[in-house]
Amino acid sequence: LILSEPWLRGVVGFVPSCLASQPASSHPQLFHTLIGLPHDRNLNDMGQLMIVTHLRLRSPALRDELVAKLRETTWRVRQEGTGGMVRSGLLVPREEEDGITLYTYTVYEDAAAIVHYRGTPAMKEFYAWNMVNDIVTGIPTMYQLELIDGLGFCHTNIPDTTGLHAVLAELKYKPDTVPKAVAHWKDVIEKAGKEEEEEDARTVAYNVATTSEDEHALFILKLYQDPEGSSDGQGSRSAIVEGVESTKSILTGQNCMQLKIIAGFIS
Repeated sequence: LILSEPWLRGVVGFVPSCLASQPASSHPQLFHTLIGLPHDRNLNDMGQLMIVTHLRLRSPALRDELVAKLRETTWRVRQEGTGGMVRSGLLVPREEEDGITLYTYTVYEDAAAIVHYRGTPAMKEFYAWNMVNDIVTGIPTMYQLELIDGLGFCHTNIPDTTGLHAVLAELKYKPDTVPKAVAHWKDVIEKAGKEEEEEDARTVAYNVATTSEDEHALFILKLYQDPEGSSDGQGSRSAIVEGVESTKSILTGQNCMQLKIIAGFIS
């Protein structure tokens, strides 16, 4: 179901509707400007945050250079023991890869960890390197999600997640129905987690998140070990299908992207 709908954007990329309508000037500059955090929330009250970025490189030849630099930077930050960065990954479209489309995702313990991470010497050097080398073309799409506490699971301590696959989905619901949708997803993911315990943890991580930009949206991120793990009737994929089906009566829109990880870690 979720992979055959007409809203699948293909290689153009996953652009959340909550950001697609914003003018270019409202998008933060990649790797340089700290994205805006909700002004109506106490940052100390916020849980884990996930930053997702969609960007396009000037040429395919630059991708390996960027990946190598990001690997080095992430390793340095972790070696410095700064903490707060739970998991991170670089991803590309699983099919119809063009060599210039790239996604990044990073999960932080809290908002303070983002501020601290962006201020580390390793990241400051990376900002400078990126500015000088002019790697990215156009204005990247960057957005912030807050993971719903207790809704999901993650198998930890995987030093290299290269080769894993991912599904990133945005689900739009009717006004005032998100709490109902969350309850459905909670049941579905708990069931999937139990199935994965019996099937040698094929699904590595499963999370549901919200954004302050759109109170009617939920975002789903799933990391799994092989493409076959996304087929109907095999636990991890069927959980997404079941979640969509169980909330179909209140669903108003869907957006999805199949991706694969080319570099990353889970701590």
